[in-house]
Amino acid sequence: MSSRTLSPEKCARIRALVERYGRDAAARIAGVSPSTVTALRRRGYQPATLGRKPPPMPADFAIQVNYMTVDDLQAHYGVGRVTMRAWLASVKREYVAQRASPRKRPAPEREVLEAALQEHGGVMGACEALGVCRAIFQRWRKERGLPIDRPGCAPRRKETAPRRDRVAA
Repeated sequence: MSSRTLSPEKCARIRALVERYGRDAAARIAGVSPSTVTALRRRGYQPATLGRKPPPMPADFAIQVNYMTVDDLQAHYGVGRVTMRAWLASVKREYVAQRASPRKRPAPEREVLEAALQEHGGVMGACEALGVCRAIFQRWRKERGLPIDRPGCAPRRKETAPRRDRVAA
């Protein structure tokens, strides 16, 4: 058991034991090491304090908290998450920042998509020309009603596609 976990009552009991029996016997009776008793004596038989005190909350924090996100506040004041949570708990926040919704780029017109496919020779070229990934380009094609064809392959339909359990071994 370390001195960091000692309650004030146990510290007082160890003090009484030391006065009566001495350091080594008091340590054995209390179930702590003699070095713990020595550390307690140096501190005046007070329990150890963990960590350090959080920095004081800045005067303008109550104002800024309504206009900045938590990440921005942390960067602005140069403090960590634990300190920020303690400060936020002591301030009434009028504004709660909402999570930013993902931006969804609107799909270009059907003619633009068709022209990009023709000019750049396929999906990957059109994606590079429009500056999007393949998944977004395919979503746009679906939204604008363009068929998603695969060259060299007949379109697969759910009802005609072979199922694994029906395929003969």
